[in-house]
Amino acid sequence: YWCFGKNNVNGVEKTAKNTTTVEISSDVLVQLIDTGDKEVELGSKYTITCTVDGGKAPYKVELLKPDESKLTWQKSGTSNTLSCTPDNNIDNILKCRHGIDKTLYNGEGVYKCTGYNQLPNSSNDKSDNKDVNIIVTKDVTVTMSPSSTEVDRNSAVTLTCEAEGGRVPHVLQLVFNGKNLVNYNTDNGTNTEGVTISGHTITYKKTISKVSFDDSGTYYCTGKNKAKQNAEKTDKDNSEITVVSDVTISSVDNVDVDLGDVLQIPKFTVEGGRAPHEVILAKPYGKTDVIYSNSVTSKCTGTFTKSCDISLGASTYQQDGNYKITAKNRAKQNKEVTAEETFSVTVYKDVEAKMNLKNGGELITDYDKVPYGVSLTVECKVEGGKMPHEVELTTSSTGKFFYKRNDQASSNLTCTGEHVLTCSLTMTTGYHDDGIYDCKGYNKVRNSEHKESYKSVDITVYRDLIISSISTGSSSILTNESTAITCVVVGKPIIEVEGITWDHENSAIDLEGNFTTIKGSDDYTLISTLTLNSPSVDY
Repeated sequence: YWCFGKNNVNGVEKTAKNTTTVEISSDVLVQLIDTGDKEVELGSKYTITCTVDGGKAPYKVELLKPDESKLTWQKSGTSNTLSCTPDNNIDNILKCRHGIDKTLYNGEGVYKCTGYNQLPNSSNDKSDNKDVNIIVTKDVTVTMSPSSTEVDRNSAVTLTCEAEGGRVPHVLQLVFNGKNLVNYNTDNGTNTEGVTISGHTITYKKTISKVSFDDSGTYYCTGKNKAKQNAEKTDKDNSEITVVSDVTISSVDNVDVDLGDVLQIPKFTVEGGRAPHEVILAKPYGKTDVIYSNSVTSKCTGTFTKSCDISLGASTYQQDGNYKITAKNRAKQNKEVTAEETFSVTVYKDVEAKMNLKNGGELITDYDKVPYGVSLTVECKVEGGKMPHEVELTTSSTGKFFYKRNDQASSNLTCTGEHVLTCSLTMTTGYHDDGIYDCKGYNKVRNSEHKESYKSVDITVYRDLIISSISTGSSSILTNESTAITCVVVGKPIIEVEGITWDHENSAIDLEGNFTTIKGSDDYTLISTLTLNSPSVDY
C-alpha cells in the first residue's frame, strides 16, 4: 500500500510518501467443477477444470492422470504442460484446464488436481487436491463371428461371441438350439470357463474341431451392460452356420420276393449338409416315384440324415428288374448335386406249364373231338418268377420243338413274352394227329435251383361221316347185263361194315345182287360195291 502527502512551503509544493506491505494469509484451496464419479460418453469431448485459490498466489499446479502421468503448471516455468490462467485477472486464483477431444477407454479413471503455495514468512509448501473419477460409458455392442458361413463336414470352425461396452458387460450368453453354450453373469456369480475379459470387451470362443450336420443352425450371442445412469442395455447378434457336404445314399441290398408277397425295399438313408430336398425312385417298368420332396414327406423322416422306408405292395412280375434311387441336395454355394444308388428286385415263382388248343381263335375244350381238317393252334404257356429260359413242345405226329432264351438262333419254336412265355405251333389236323401233346418249361429260382413243369393232353381227331362219292360203271344196261355201283364213305371213327345199307328210292327192298365193303387206303375210308346182275327193272 502506498501513502502520499503534499503541502506548500514558501510557495513550494512538497511531497512525502511511505509504504507498507500487507499479505493475505490463506492456505491453498483446490476445487473441481466435477467431483466424484463423472460419466463421459465414449468418443465425446470433456474438459477437466481445476480452480486453485491461495492467499499467496499458487506457484505450482499438478494434474495426475489415471496412467500415473502428470501435467504440470509452474509460475516460473517455461515448458508447462498444463494450461492455467488467473481467474478474472486475480493472480491468487488460477483456473487450470485439461481438454480431452475424444474420450477413449484408456482415459478412464481418477484425475487428481493438486495446487501448491506458501504462507507469508514461511518456506513450507501448502497444498490441496481434489479428484474426479471419469467413467467412460457406451451401450453394449455384441458381435458374433463368423456372421454366416458354409463349413465342410468334419472340418473345424471357431465361433466367437463378443460383447463390448463402456462399463464392462456383466452378461454374455451363447445359445444354440435352445441350449446355453455359455452363460456368464456377474450378477449371480455365474462364470464359465473359456470367457476372457480384456479392457471393456468380454469374449467367449467355441471351437468345434469336427463339425457334424447337427452343428448346422443359428447361434445367438447376447450381451448386457450398465450404460448411463446405470441403465441396463442389451444387444444381440447371430451367426448362421451351414455344414455342407454332397448328398450320399447308403447302399441298398438286392431284393428277392415271391410273387404276390409284399415288396419291401430295404431301409436306406439319404444324407447331406443342406438337408436333401428330393428323393426319387425309378422303377424298371418306366414309372418314377417321388419318395421325398417339399410336398411328399411320409416315406422319409429326418433332417440332414433322412431314413426312407418304402413298401410297393403285393409283388408282380412287372416289378422285377433294376431300380435306381436318385437324391438331390444343395452343397457349397447352393449348388445342386445328386447321388445315385441302384439295386435289383427278383420276383420268384416256380415254373408252371399250361396248354391250350384253339380252332382258329376258338378254344377247344373237348380233346376227344378235335375237328378234322381245321387250322389247329397248339399253345404252350410257361410261367415263372425268374424268366423261364427253356420250353419243349412235343406232338405225336411232328415230333419235338424247343425254345432256348439264350440261344434263340437254334430254336425251332417261336415264343414271346418274359415271365409268361407263350409258344405256339399251328397245323392242319389230319387223321394221324391223334395222340399225346407235351408242354414242358424250365426256370431257375433261389440259389439258382432248376425247376421244371410238365403239362400234357391226349387228343382225338374227329371227322363227321360223309359220303365221299357214289358212282356206277354204266347207268344204262341191258336186262341180261350186270353193273357195279360204288359208294365211298369217309369218317372218324369209321363205321363198321354192317353199318352200310343200300336202299332203293329210300325204301329197303331186296336187291337183285349183293354188295361187298372193304377198307380204303386208310383206316378211315370204306368202299362198298353193289353188283346188279341182269336187273329186271330200273334202279
